[in-house]
Amino acid sequence: MPPISKNIAIWVGIMVAILLLVNLSQGGMGGESTSGSSATRLAYSEFLSKVENGEVKDVIIRESIESGTKIQGQLNNGESFALQGMNDPQLVATLQRFGRNHLLVV
Repeated sequence: MPPISKNIAIWVGIMVAILLLVNLSQGGMGGESTSGSSATRLAYSEFLSKVENGEVKDVIIRESIESGTKIQGQLNNGESFALQGMNDPQLVATLQRFGRNHLLVV
């Protein structure tokens, strides 16, 4: 392979790697949508407020080493939501206390 071809191949590889990293850092390929629709992003404090006001219908909590705690669900008005969870050992107890019967921890 001529030196110019090797040089071009290296630069193409670098560009592909950069594009992949940008896509991953912006949440691409993460599968964060709920039920195939776009979900409203909530702040953790806003989520807790909605739980305490009885506005939350369903909650799914996913924990992983790579991405931490992800919380998804549906409000009583049918709107989907998603957020990055905090390290809150009382979260499940809080959800149960406010009557979240449809709670799934994965």
